[in-house]
Amino acid sequence: MGAERKERLAALLEKEKAELAAEEQKRSKGMSSYLSSESKRVFGGAGGLEDRIRRGRGGMVIDAE
Repeated sequence: MGAERKERLAALLEKEKAELAAEEQKRSKGMSSYLSSESKRVFGGAGGLEDRIRRGRGGMVIDAE
């Protein structure tokens, strides 16, 4: 069970690194084009629950009991 979790976490980490690299590539083209594409993505309804959670992750609070 621990090995499966480590494999999933490693795969998730690689996926997030790839997404970060793609985002950095978009940003390098110019800030105005990046902001335009991001606003279309956010307000245009593209993306599902996963994207909304990822964008709001900074505001999440974990209850420690």
